[in-house]
Formats: sequence, C-alpha cells, structure tokens
Amino acid sequence: EISACLVGSEMCIRDSRDTMVNSEQMTQKAITGDAELHEVVTAVSAAEVTLRTVVGVRDKAVEAYQSILNMPV
Repeated sequence: EISACLVGSEMCIRDSRDTMVNSEQMTQKAITGDAELHEVVTAVSAAEVTLRTVVGVRDKAVEAYQSILNMPV
C-alpha cells in the first residue's frame, strides 16, 4: 500500500512539473506570437492551480513532520 502511494505521488510530481513546463512554454509562445491568448490563459491557470496544490501538500507534510517531532517518546 505504501509503495502504491509512493508511485502515485511520483506520478503527481511528474504531472505537476509537466503542467509548469507547459505554462512556461505557452508564455514563451505568446511572447513570440505563436500562441492564442486562450491557450496561454488556460496553461497559466492550470499552473496556478497546480502550484497552490503543491504548496498545500507541502504545508501538510511539514505540519505532519512537526507533529511527529512533538510526540512524547
């Protein structure tokens, strides 16, 4: 069960990275005039949602780690 969780998290990390890279590429295409505005807005919006999700997961992981550290032994 833990290995499945780790594989799933690895896929999530890869998907998050791909979303951020796509947003960057679309922004560069917009600068050169090779992308439609709605494509850029969609890519940037997806990157924003992804970033908020990743930050939320990170915050929860740090919170859980701190809770473990504060447990009496």
